[in-house]
Amino acid sequence: MRIALEIFVLVLILLFGYLSGYNDGGNLIATLLGSRTLPRWVLFPLLTVSVSVGPVIFGTRVAATIGNQIVNLQRIGPGVVAAALIAAAVTILAAWWSRVPTSTSVALVGGLVGGALVHGGPAAVHWPGVVKALLSLALSLIFGFSVGFVVYRIVRWALRRVTPRVGHVVVRGQYLTAALQGVGYGANDAEKTMGLLAALALLSGVSHRFEVTWPMIALTVLTFVAGMGVGGWRVARRIGMHVFRIRPTHAVAVQLAAAMTVMTAASLGGPVSTTQTTDAALLGVGSAHRPSMLHWAVVRSLLVAWGVTMPLSLTVGALVGLFLGRI
Repeated sequence: MRIALEIFVLVLILLFGYLSGYNDGGNLIATLLGSRTLPRWVLFPLLTVSVSVGPVIFGTRVAATIGNQIVNLQRIGPGVVAAALIAAAVTILAAWWSRVPTSTSVALVGGLVGGALVHGGPAAVHWPGVVKALLSLALSLIFGFSVGFVVYRIVRWALRRVTPRVGHVVVRGQYLTAALQGVGYGANDAEKTMGLLAALALLSGVSHRFEVTWPMIALTVLTFVAGMGVGGWRVARRIGMHVFRIRPTHAVAVQLAAAMTVMTAASLGGPVSTTQTTDAALLGVGSAHRPSMLHWAVVRSLLVAWGVTMPLSLTVGALVGLFLGRI
């Protein structure tokens, strides 16, 4: 029974990575899709490579935060981890079906906390780690919006007198900014899946210490890219074409601002959501260009989705945890 449960948890972790491709992958490609600059055959290899090198450059601090600092995994066991992953999956699929992105970070943290509370009580939750995660997410929104606003103003000022030939070169700079955003994703969001894989290896006795290995990185990247290719376009069209009309200069500023925000958080071990940082940067860029160009009905739907993510995932995690936590 224990081995079957551990295999079930492994499948759920890989499913979580796959669904992250739906949600987070959609946000990564949203500005590229909206600006119509990079073809798909270039975009996927570029993001695959850049996401893979993120943990190499920035380390695995975020994976350690998710695997060690949110709940007491030794106390709650794999059943509650399964409940948390089911809760996160339900939340992500609900958002995807509504064509709005949500935070996989918040969904995962909410599911872990909900399952741990019903199984082990408040003592099973590492509250400083939860506060760290939620504070990181809140600050990343403010930082992403602010950096997006400032970066776009700088880009627009720098390009005010450029020739079309120089402008074409700048537009091609999206290859670099898209790669930077992929590196940021690999160093932060992708490490949530890696952290869960490392935690499962520790719980099952496969490993004697918490460690992210190369096979874990490879599995995370493969499942993410597969999810992005299958379901990411649905979210990408919503963000890339309906918040406001994205031009290449907008896309460069958004990608650069989002990458700066996520990389800063990754260096501090703070788990943030590439989805929220990208959307916050997008709103910052739109506000810097012209606030009236933003489609505020879409913006409101984003804010509502962010607001309901934690209560929904926590509730589902608690309900599923009542059953699976006994196994």
